[in-house]
Amino acid sequence: MIFGSIQNKRIAERGATALMIVVFSVLLLMTISVSFMRLVVQDQERTNNDELSRGAYDSALAGVEDGKRVLQACIGNNDAAACSAIAANECNTVHSAKVLSASDSGANTDEVMVQSSSGTDGGYDQAYSCVKVDRNTSDYQGSLSKDSSEVVPLQTVGSFTQVTVSWFKNPGASTVFDLNASPSPLLPTATKWAAVGKTRPPLLRVQLMQYNGQNFKLDDFDQSGGSNTLYLYPSSVGLSVADFSSDARRSKTNNLLIPVKCNPGIGGQYICSATLTLPLPVGLPAAQIADRKAYLRVTSLYGDTDYTIQPVGTELQDVEPAIDSTGRAADVYRRVRARVQLVSPAETELYPRATVDLTHNFCKDFGVSDSQYIAGSCDYTKP
Repeated sequence: MIFGSIQNKRIAERGATALMIVVFSVLLLMTISVSFMRLVVQDQERTNNDELSRGAYDSALAGVEDGKRVLQACIGNNDAAACSAIAANECNTVHSAKVLSASDSGANTDEVMVQSSSGTDGGYDQAYSCVKVDRNTSDYQGSLSKDSSEVVPLQTVGSFTQVTVSWFKNPGASTVFDLNASPSPLLPTATKWAAVGKTRPPLLRVQLMQYNGQNFKLDDFDQSGGSNTLYLYPSSVGLSVADFSSDARRSKTNNLLIPVKCNPGIGGQYICSATLTLPLPVGLPAAQIADRKAYLRVTSLYGDTDYTIQPVGTELQDVEPAIDSTGRAADVYRRVRARVQLVSPAETELYPRATVDLTHNFCKDFGVSDSQYIAGSCDYTKP
């Protein structure tokens, strides 16, 4: 009897152990299942949030495009309603400008629907709710690839005598910059501009062309004050202020390069900057400086760069207006501030990049007699 009781007890204990194992196994499987379901739900939420964020961004871009239409109506077509809408600086700029409908009203403050979707999962609406346009900006922001140029009109709200040119953003603290500290720098070959493993800001060529806004002759540009060129050479020591009237091409000196002090320790900002003083245009008295018409042609040599041009003491007008747009997708909002470049195609032709642009040789090896043409030995197809 005692032996039978002990045996039954062991069987009961084994049954309880098996039950506990089953319970813990079920709990473990439930935990894994719940965790997996939670990951799936979180991933779905992130996907939905990303989709809504992208939809709100696209809606904001749609507002930017309509803001461009308002600018074109005002500046290009002299539309009084569009210009008044911009000047009012209200969120209903697009409605007030009547670019969507001739029957639109400035009293309309409704958001502009971009797209409305629906479905079994509910869908969502896309719209932009606020668009503002600023014709006046503190600076001009641009990007240049190696050996490329841009012509920037210096059209300002008020008069000015100086502009600040800044270029080359520091890409990161880990970058090692190669800056020449020579007071009389020379131009190396393109392959020797920066040492291996180092980054060097490009040399910037800044060309000024200006006139008095009234009558002028082409030979006026041969005089100082009509057309000047400066070569801004990035250096660890150099100037922060230069004068266009010091254009060394007009003298016998070989010091064409102007060292500009650059500070590579500033992360994420322009590390090279120089304030350039403009001479008076030919035939323009100082009292009439507001009649100045000026352009800067900026060329990046030896590398790519971002740059800004900022007139000192005033703002640019209708050169690179800013459009501020807020877009929505469902209950998610995104805000975008974009710059729009208003540069006439004719302005890009003010300075030709080159009279002759060649890939290989330029051959002038020939002879001419009274009766025949004698070709030379130069082969223009070879490098």
